[in-house]
Amino acid sequence: MAGNVHNTHALLPLKWKDKNKAIQKHIILMNLLNIQRIFLLVLLAHFSQASDDSSEQSGFFVREAAQRPFLALKDPIHESSENIQQFNEQASNASAIAYHLFGAAEALSQAQGSSNALLPSLTPTILRLYLSQPQRATSALFKQLYELSWSLYGPPPFPQACYYHMYISLRSTFSWVRDNIVLKLQEVPGQPLASAMWPDMTKYPAQKLTAVVADALTDQAKLGETAMLITGGCGMAVKDFAALVPNISAALKELHADLHLLQDVGSKMYKAHYQAEQSTGISWLLNNPLSSRRQALATTASQHSVSPDVDTREGRRLTQSGVSRTASFKDNNDAKQHADDSSYSDRLHSRGRLLQTTVNSMPPNTFSPAAPSTKPALLVPLVFHVMLYNDYTNGGIGPAQHDQAPAFIDRLIWQLNLMSKPTNIQFFVKEVRNSADSYPNLLLPSRSSWLNTPFCSNSLLGGCLQDLNFTSSLVSDWPRSINVFVASESYMASGILGYAFVPS
Repeated sequence: MAGNVHNTHALLPLKWKDKNKAIQKHIILMNLLNIQRIFLLVLLAHFSQASDDSSEQSGFFVREAAQRPFLALKDPIHESSENIQQFNEQASNASAIAYHLFGAAEALSQAQGSSNALLPSLTPTILRLYLSQPQRATSALFKQLYELSWSLYGPPPFPQACYYHMYISLRSTFSWVRDNIVLKLQEVPGQPLASAMWPDMTKYPAQKLTAVVADALTDQAKLGETAMLITGGCGMAVKDFAALVPNISAALKELHADLHLLQDVGSKMYKAHYQAEQSTGISWLLNNPLSSRRQALATTASQHSVSPDVDTREGRRLTQSGVSRTASFKDNNDAKQHADDSSYSDRLHSRGRLLQTTVNSMPPNTFSPAAPSTKPALLVPLVFHVMLYNDYTNGGIGPAQHDQAPAFIDRLIWQLNLMSKPTNIQFFVKEVRNSADSYPNLLLPSRSSWLNTPFCSNSLLGGCLQDLNFTSSLVSDWPRSINVFVASESYMASGILGYAFVPS
């Protein structure tokens, strides 16, 4: 989310004299892009892995004081909100070791005959979404990674500096394993260049491999420095660290065997980042007349190096055409009844003139923007709408911990402001709407409708964010505030949620 908001405001290089002019020009630019509403579908998992006490110490995720039994979630649609919460926490815990798995896999990928095909998939986000897929929610690999996470970190508090020490130690240890332990080739069907080498567990069972690594850790000429790092920086016994090696090897082998699904998740994330208008979740935008005109206007501005006046006239022509088409599309029945009514035509022309006043061309190629730090600070208000649903499994309201949304959002905005600080643009929470009593329209009839609300367009069966009448009843303080809607689960959607899109 932060990246999208940051990129939007990065288009503001104009030299503003004061704060008021900055806000005015910001609104003008928003209108230039024909942004009428912004929906930021924030992943609920971000909330489920956040908390007040979450950790400046752990840094990655919230960890319970004692490990809870693994929950195999068989029906993620009709489960209770409490079980869904525990499931999301499990995925967060398991995915938090992604970079440590990367360190081990990177060392093994340098073996002769091995590839690095698995490495791009070893990120916390991809691993969490992969483990949350319905076909993997009950897998033995999910449970294995969840328990491995506890073996690596244990209960809180966990020394923050140990994360890097652990990464370095695993990388050096698996480099030694690569050079001293017999490896076995594993191939991926349909991908002959994606083969990888892993420790041969038939020749080196878990106990034998643990003993060999432990001996190397006690030998100063082999892994002695690594042992000092892991015991001094993390307080972990050498035998406990050595026991991690066969478990990590087995987990990496299982992940590599499922490379197709991991790559599919990564591909969806890539499209969500860089090909937003081609993703299935918002493909309906491409059929929108104004969306087509936005693309045409952007293409015209980038392909033609002409004077600002010519660009402005072209932009007005495209915008007028888009407004006329959209108006006729939305008011088709009304237009037929008033075909001879001159006042109706006047209203359309008046509507076009209102938008004409906000169309500006982009600066010429010779324009040099000033550094953001020299500009007045720009504050952007945010209004959060936490969509709710009736949880019929316990008679309550889901999702779990929705009443703690203000605390979670405060932490999220704090991180966003750290990222946007160089632009001199800061965001603040104007309002958080997370109460069904105060805002009954937020409450959806069921979890299934809550999961589908970002994609549906008919609110007769439940609220739909693509239904203009429904969203109009929820939007607050537009266009001064960006409205953020929190709904659905990324792993239950046809695409990856969490990124901005612009419906008309």
